[in-house]
Amino acid sequence: MEKTQNNFDQFFDFVDYYGLHSDEKNRVIGRIQENEWVEIFQKASGLIPRPGTFSSSAFNFTANGRISAFTGTCEALPCRIKKVDQLAQFSALYADVMMIYNPLDRYFGDHEIRIDINRFIDDIRILHRIRPLLDAGIIKLAPAKFSYCNKHYHEHFIPIKRDVEVFNSLIEEQSIEYVDFFVVSENGSKKLRLVGPEDLIEHGRITILLSDWPSELEPYMRDGVNQVPKEVARQLNLSRFVARDIYFDLLKYQIEDQRYNVNYLTDRALDNQIISAISNQNTRRNSAIISDGLSHSVPIIDNLSIERLVYLRKEEEDSFKVYRDAVSEALRLANKDEPTGLDKIYQETILPELNRISMRVKNAKKSASRQILTDASVVSIFLMIGLHDQSLSQILTLAGGARLAFDLATKANSYLFPTEEVMNNKYYFLWKAVNG
Repeated sequence: MEKTQNNFDQFFDFVDYYGLHSDEKNRVIGRIQENEWVEIFQKASGLIPRPGTFSSSAFNFTANGRISAFTGTCEALPCRIKKVDQLAQFSALYADVMMIYNPLDRYFGDHEIRIDINRFIDDIRILHRIRPLLDAGIIKLAPAKFSYCNKHYHEHFIPIKRDVEVFNSLIEEQSIEYVDFFVVSENGSKKLRLVGPEDLIEHGRITILLSDWPSELEPYMRDGVNQVPKEVARQLNLSRFVARDIYFDLLKYQIEDQRYNVNYLTDRALDNQIISAISNQNTRRNSAIISDGLSHSVPIIDNLSIERLVYLRKEEEDSFKVYRDAVSEALRLANKDEPTGLDKIYQETILPELNRISMRVKNAKKSASRQILTDASVVSIFLMIGLHDQSLSQILTLAGGARLAFDLATKANSYLFPTEEVMNNKYYFLWKAVNG
């Protein structure tokens, strides 16, 4: 039975029943019999809703594998959590729809299911962290594999694949140019180490265990760390360990863009160059601007609850749209001369505005407080009732008349709530999200 779009209740109820979200991974693994895992995985995978259809928007995105904490990222859970938290906050603050890889799709082989139990449990914990966005339909899990009948395979998939493959050599050449390759021989074991910029390799390096070592690498297998010349690396196509994720991300984007008309969200500048070349036109404005910003890192605003952001987006829908347009415009202006990251925009443009709002609210509170407290006859009552509007009006009516009660209650209201000037600020939504 097909699941209702965005309804993840059945999925989370099922995985929580088995405790797959628990921090005590070893206890969970020990409690479940080995022969049960495939059945648990199949049921869990079958309960994930499909992306369905959604309205077209300039703020619909599909994220690459690294941003999705799916491929091309460090396998350690803390690194994956850092990536997905960054994506979640960005999605809550900016996207109408953010499509990411369905992490469970990785276990479906061509003929069988191959489950990495530790990774599977980590996947469930990752999905738990973004549940508010999944339930709200802001983040959608897109398939990592695609199926076509023979007719549509040739009509739709082959042209896309051909376009991407044209630039596969460019991806490989860029990888060869910016990545250094080493054979590391230590304690009788051999590894291939790739070192390069964070833009291409997370943490700047990856280590790969090869099952079959080409004879061309034998001269570099002596003890220690030995660099492989670029010519040999090119001959052996060692760049594939970097290029394959980029290739697959671009292929997936082209397919999803054809289906859903989405922008591509990447933290690699190379991706946007290739997309522009493939389409023979500049990448969509929002895609290029935001991706340029992401390639220079996205700021994480501390203690900003995803649940609260989702709630505020519903309660302050107009303010959210004004805020988002303001960020887009700030990015557009800042990127006229050179790519500028969201972190810089936040520090130089948005944060000063948030500070100005806070100062206006603080000054308004001081002013209202001073005016109210000038009437000494109501000071003790004012302090006791703690600005409870209804009680304040009743007591002050007895103390000094209805007019005094009305005036003081009005001033108290201005103390409690932002002024119209504050609410009309284009960054009011973010200020409210940060300040509660």
